[in-house]
Amino acid sequence: MTGETPRVVFDCMIFVQSVLSDTGPSAHLIDLLEAGAFTLFVSRASLDEVRDVLARPKLRAAKPALTDELVEAFLVRVSRYSTLIKQPPTVFFYPRDPKDEKYVNLAVAAKAAYIVSWDTDLLSLMTGHTYECKDFRRRFRPLQVLARLNFYACLKPPVNYCENSKTIKIRSDCGQCGLERRGNAACG
Repeated sequence: MTGETPRVVFDCMIFVQSVLSDTGPSAHLIDLLEAGAFTLFVSRASLDEVRDVLARPKLRAAKPALTDELVEAFLVRVSRYSTLIKQPPTVFFYPRDPKDEKYVNLAVAAKAAYIVSWDTDLLSLMTGHTYECKDFRRRFRPLQVLARLNFYACLKPPVNYCENSKTIKIRSDCGQCGLERRGNAACG
């Protein structure tokens, strides 16, 4: 790979899903992180939220294999391949979902190209018509908030996640990758 890799921020649910499903698309994003496909930025607040969500009793009851040791090992793994910005300055306020502010502020501090998210409030920043959404697009262009499957297409070379085989495939330049188009997945 030549040139600088994309600078990226994940929201909490990308991390949570990667722990809960080690063969899902979010887990494959962690594999791509380890392979150097992009540069991930984290903050203390973002890692604390991941730790908090993964410690919730309701989640632990549903996933008995989810232990403190597993969570800490995961966070060490992520931290090893990420760049920590301890306390990004607050430059964006989002009354619709104040918990999401930390991800935008981290992305701005990191000069990230992408926030990868499952969160509808974060994703709406790209298409919403509220003042906050329009303000986000005006002030922080070219920062984009993408669903995880759409993010694959932004990597060099572009990749797709195949739901059937639970694998990542490099997308061919001709667009004949043979993968089934799923939802918003950027395939072919």
